[in-house]
Amino acid sequence: MTIQMKAEDFFNAYLVLKENNEVLIEKLANSSGKTPEGTKILGTRPAMGVDIVCLAFSVELYIKDLHYAIKGEATRGHNIFELFEKLPEHIQQEIFAYDSIRQNPFFTRGDIFSTKEANIDTQ
Repeated sequence: MTIQMKAEDFFNAYLVLKENNEVLIEKLANSSGKTPEGTKILGTRPAMGVDIVCLAFSVELYIKDLHYAIKGEATRGHNIFELFEKLPEHIQQEIFAYDSIRQNPFFTRGDIFSTKEANIDTQ
């Protein structure tokens, strides 16, 4: 199994868990705190946090797959920011250029996704 396939598996798990959580939260909100009926397949409570862990693993693996595609070997470690910083500058800039990144609410708040940090024109 390739790094990309593992990354896609974790991303798909994130999507399933996210949707499941949204459905369960809506059912709980409409049931006055009682365990809603018809939740055997979905469970009785949202799996809060598990979806984010799957998303983080997915991002980590996608970055490692980029390293593999560029250098022929995957870098090691779990710190997503450090893995990202080890990518060549032009690859980092290409990632920041995607609309989905620009739409991130943290993009303009001065953290790692800020326009100042990315040195790209947002106009």
